[in-house]
Amino acid sequence: MGQGFQFLDLIFLGMIAVFILLRLRNVLGTRTGHEKPPEDLRAGRTGSLSGQKEGAVIALPRRGGPSGTAPLSQAEIRLRQSLTEIALADPQFDADDFADGARQAYEMIIIGFAQGDRDLLRGMVGEDVFANFDAAITARQAVGQTMETRLAAIKDAHITHASLRGKMAEVTVKFTADLISCVNNAAGDLVQGHPTLPQQVSELWTFARDTASKDPNWTLIATSADTVTDAPSAAPKD
Repeated sequence: MGQGFQFLDLIFLGMIAVFILLRLRNVLGTRTGHEKPPEDLRAGRTGSLSGQKEGAVIALPRRGGPSGTAPLSQAEIRLRQSLTEIALADPQFDADDFADGARQAYEMIIIGFAQGDRDLLRGMVGEDVFANFDAAITARQAVGQTMETRLAAIKDAHITHASLRGKMAEVTVKFTADLISCVNNAAGDLVQGHPTLPQQVSELWTFARDTASKDPNWTLIATSADTVTDAPSAAPKD
């Protein structure tokens, strides 16, 4: 009897094992060797980035600025900070517009100086600059000399320095230009320059304006020959 019950127990356990195997096969299915491998979790998932192609690389911006650009130097950072301070004091100030206006002023002033137009110069330059221009015009006229100047091209005009002291803003622009200029004596003989050949000049002009003033015009307060070959620039205009 004991052995009969043990035999029945084995049959019963066998039936249970077969039932379990059948249930697992129905749930999990069978593998034939042709199944697709599971997705690689390292690959880019579709849907996580809108419009992003699978496997594409997203470049992270660098600390110095847009991808592929060099970091700003300390001089460039200070220049941008100064220009921002001027823009806060004068909401109408824009570096690009200022550079365009400086180009126009440059041409008007150099031609006005050559023609001896004191009225034009007096309205565009400061007292010290006007005094220097006026003295040169007077000396030229005293000996009967005449000056002719034409602007062949402004190759570059960009801001190199800026500052705001109280309400007074100052902006320095570096001009690189080709000028055709000559001076003739009373008899018409050439004494300086050349009437047709352009000469390249590089100068630093500093303009100033009281940001609290209703007058929107800037005044030329200083000029000098450029001796800096690698000055930082802001808002370059070609």
